[in-house]
Amino acid sequence: MKKVFLLIIIIFASLTTGYSQFRFGVRGGVNWNYVLADNIVYDGNTTITLPSKANMGYHFGLISQIELFNLFVQPELLFLSNKNELILKNTSGDNEGYVEQRVFRLDVPVMFGVKIKSFKIQAGPIGTIFLGDKTNLIEIQDFDQEFKSLTFGYQAGIGFDLSRVSLDLKYEGNLSDFGKEVTINNNTFNLDQRSNQIVFSIGLLF
Repeated sequence: MKKVFLLIIIIFASLTTGYSQFRFGVRGGVNWNYVLADNIVYDGNTTITLPSKANMGYHFGLISQIELFNLFVQPELLFLSNKNELILKNTSGDNEGYVEQRVFRLDVPVMFGVKIKSFKIQAGPIGTIFLGDKTNLIEIQDFDQEFKSLTFGYQAGIGFDLSRVSLDLKYEGNLSDFGKEVTINNNTFNLDQRSNQIVFSIGLLF
């Protein structure tokens, strides 16, 4: 996978030397993360579930844009923080415990698109590198969750480039699960946990 990212960097570097329509800048924004996972049974009569709601996070980083006529390539390098929750419910439906996590990751989306004046349509792949997480335990002891170090997905959306200001609204889907398993009181359970999100960004290009 490192060779893939290195190849992408080499391609971008060669393109920037060949075309004058190259811009580089910074960007940041908010993201609404929605996690999908199958419920798993813990200790025979308790299930681990995820709330069916979107959690807001944030992101910031670098953006570049290479234009050729009305076509463009837009690689980005973003630090992202997402909120994640797990709830333990017993057979009667009452909550027994709650875990709140903050997941940190490095996103490398590469968007390909077309511009119609200032309006743009875009789509492309995204690679995600897991950096770490911070967990707040509430009534659940000896909890640990393992995440995959590298996952892949896709993004698609629309945006506007208004002079130096770049606005993007994108949907992100994950092609692989990023939450591998959960360990509670030395009992390990597989958890196919997938993350989808809406991403809104504001960038400044130079």
